Amino acid sequence: MTYFDQLQASGAAKRSALLAATVDVRKGRCLLEGSRAAEGRAAIARGLPLLREKGESFAGDVYDAQMALGRRAQRDFDYAAAASAYVDAAAQLKDAARIPALLRVAQVTMFDHDGRALAATDEALRLASASELGKKDLAAVQTIRARVLLNDGRAKDAYALLKDSLAKQGGLTSRVGASDIATRSDLAIAALKNKDRDNARMYLAYTGAGRVQNTPFTTSASMAPPSCGDGGLTPEDEAIVEFTLEEDGHVSGVAPIYTNGGREKAIAFARAVADWSWRPEDARKIPALFRYTTRVELRCVTADRAPALTAPLGEIATAWLAEKGRGRRPGRSCPPPRRCRCNAPRWRRRPRAAIARNRRRRRSRWSTIRSPTTRKSRRWSPRRAARSMRSARPCRCAASSRFSRASPVPTGSTGSGRGCVPC
Repeated sequence: MTYFDQLQASGAAKRSALLAATVDVRKGRCLLEGSRAAEGRAAIARGLPLLREKGESFAGDVYDAQMALGRRAQRDFDYAAAASAYVDAAAQLKDAARIPALLRVAQVTMFDHDGRALAATDEALRLASASELGKKDLAAVQTIRARVLLNDGRAKDAYALLKDSLAKQGGLTSRVGASDIATRSDLAIAALKNKDRDNARMYLAYTGAGRVQNTPFTTSASMAPPSCGDGGLTPEDEAIVEFTLEEDGHVSGVAPIYTNGGREKAIAFARAVADWSWRPEDARKIPALFRYTTRVELRCVTADRAPALTAPLGEIATAWLAEKGRGRRPGRSCPPPRRCRCNAPRWRRRPRAAIARNRRRRRSRWSTIRSPTTRKSRRWSPRRAARSMRSARPCRCAASSRFSRASPVPTGSTGSGRGCVPC
């Protein structure tokens, strides 16, 4: 039982509706961070109306609850609900305290192209300039603003703004943090969109990604791109998605950074990345800073053109079996050799005289045969000998004009091989 449960069970919470509402809202925020998100939403919905009525006295609790609801909705890729929660959170505060909520609004609406993201970043930039925020904080706000411009197709404006952000962060130094990596990664995108490939490579190199010895993408356990058609994706669509790789190998904090499509396509790319995973021992080898901010460029794949994951293994195994004289030979699709009863026409079978001659030879050599299973001697029987001879009789392949031990297909099949007679 948590402290919240103890408070709810106490007489004080039962006597005071305001205390019960406060406990519900704060407990709901904690539940939203775990696997009991539905309970958290219900608890916040119970307590939030009463806290709103109290005005500024509980504005902080209302702000924290709305931010928690927005973060959870954003993790669940419900960007419409996230935008609504972030807007409500921003309305609870004034001046520079509104900036975090405004930047969140921009992040979940920048793929809608309806002006809300630009308006939010304009206000955040104005509040940041009027406040006493440092240069690096102002550069972080400008980076989000430039990201919105990139997704709106204004690559030149975004490029100029990102260069100013880089200058405020101290330029291309050899020491980087999460904000530096984000700005330089966005600069690389903007440089590519402005056909400045040399500087794009330089900015990307200064993110530190080229210096990571064990990159995450060579050791992934599951890393499948999205299929074309999901969320309206086409082969021409592309996206850059950012995520965090946790120590246990699962992916968290998935967020699309850039796409040439709309919101649905951005979410489709992000959902594919959210299903990726790594082995814990491989994930721990990657430096924590680069696990925290990892980006990847994606395109969708056409499902019917994508090769199977086991295709290379199957090709190698087939070649090895052919080399050893087993399995299918190159250019031939007959199944592996096996003994079976032949259905060749009677005129293709051996003459009765040859069968009788073999019987006389067998009878003259031994009168009993030893069973390999029971290890007992059994009396020789012409019927048993004939049945054994029929079961060992070679089958005929239609590709050859003579008797051979070419592999027939199993009984009842249609003969998928190269003219093999079904047995």
